[in-house]
Amino acid sequence: MVRIGSVEEGELPALLSAAAVFVHPTWDDGFGYPPLEALACGTPVVVSDLAITRELLAPHALRVGSDDPRRWADAIDHALHDAAHRETVARVAPTWTSRFGVDRLGARLVHAYRRTLARSGSAPPPRARRQASSQHHVVDEVGPRGADRAQPHA
Repeated sequence: MVRIGSVEEGELPALLSAAAVFVHPTWDDGFGYPPLEALACGTPVVVSDLAITRELLAPHALRVGSDDPRRWADAIDHALHDAAHRETVARVAPTWTSRFGVDRLGARLVHAYRRTLARSGSAPPPRARRQASSQHHVVDEVGPRGADRAQPHA
């Protein structure tokens, strides 16, 4: 086991790809990005059995539903030495994790907000229009053309 502390974001994929196994024993039901990033690199993962890890990582991560060190050791040993499991993770997990990219999650979140607003009877905010300016910058406008721009003082 190697504890490396903080690393630059650009170094993370190489470190995760080089790891024999990524172990994430936590009982905090956070979003689960570290193990998801390891799977995206094709690295076998052993995690706590939480609702979020079942949803995000299943069936590709080994989940341990106990704080028993022996069960963790067994799962880590399996991740290290089961060639079929390692090959499956390396081949299938990167495609699986692509479902959770930032763009896809953002679009799903916007869709969920709009659906919730529609159910509540509230009108969703107007969609922003994107327009290229003469300097090749992108300008966002909301509402009638130019209505959100400051008016010059006379």
